[in-house]
Order: sequence, then C-alpha cells, then structure tokens
Amino acid sequence: MGRGLDMLAGGWDMSGILLFQSGPFLTPSFSGGDPGGIGADVRGFTSTTRPDQVADGNLGNPTVERYFNPAAFVVPANNIGRFGNAAVGSLIGPNTKVLSMTVGKSVMIVGTSRLRFEAAFSNLFNVENLGLPNRNVRSSQFGLITSTQIVDQAAPRTVQFSLRYTF
Repeated sequence: MGRGLDMLAGGWDMSGILLFQSGPFLTPSFSGGDPGGIGADVRGFTSTTRPDQVADGNLGNPTVERYFNPAAFVVPANNIGRFGNAAVGSLIGPNTKVLSMTVGKSVMIVGTSRLRFEAAFSNLFNVENLGLPNRNVRSSQFGLITSTQIVDQAAPRTVQFSLRYTF
C-alpha cells in the first residue's frame, strides 16, 4: 500500500483482557462472645467466631445497602460448649466484570525510526465492581457495601496515553 494509506490504515494493533469472576466465598462472623466457653477474651485479645445460621444468608436480589440476609444468623449464647454452625464460605460476595484493552499505532518515520502512539483503558466500560460487604453479624451495617474493588483493573475506568520514539 502507498505511504499515505499506510500512515492512515497500517500499523494498528489491539489487545484486550476480559475478566468475569463470580463473587468470593465469605464467612459471617462476630466478636465479643464466647459460645465455646474457652476464654476467647484473653489478655485484651478478642477473637472472632462464627454465628449460628438458621437460613440462607444470600439474597436473590442483593443491594448495596442489604447484600446479605441478617435474619439468617443468630449469635449463640456464651459458654454453651460449642461454636456457631455457620459454614466457612457460606456467603457469596459481589462478582467482577471488567474489559480492559490497549490500542496502538506504529508509524515508520525515516529509515529504522518509528513512532508509536498507544492508549490503554482499564475497565473500559466503567462497570462499578462492588467491594466486600460487612460480614460482622453483630454490626448494624451487616451486609452493607461501602467501597468498590480496586484490584485486577476492576477500579473505575482509567486511561493512559503513551508516545514512544524508537531509533
């Protein structure tokens, strides 16, 4: 192709990453109690333990304000000789959806000299990926999400431009 057409249509490249993840498995917990009667509050250290689970804690249509069902958990009494029966990982957190991509163009200048322009987009469609909900069943904010994800390029959209001259 001619130099003019090559300047316009040639030298383009594109790459992308599509990330879909189901939500992480989370465990409900509480602190400030000792259902096992083992002295959980020793020397100022308070441990966390699991509550009793009486129903499914996952909601069919969770919201940011109410991601889990608080009525599904009961804090057992102290010194009953056992721990709560809520299973490890019985709650499912928010999922992640991200498309990140890079678009670039290289142009031959003179001889072996090249100019490359590149634009990199993280979370191209700016999908809001929710952070982890509060998992403390004693908290009035149990199931409340107060943040968004910041890892795996799941944060709000960012754009980065670069220009490189190679000779």
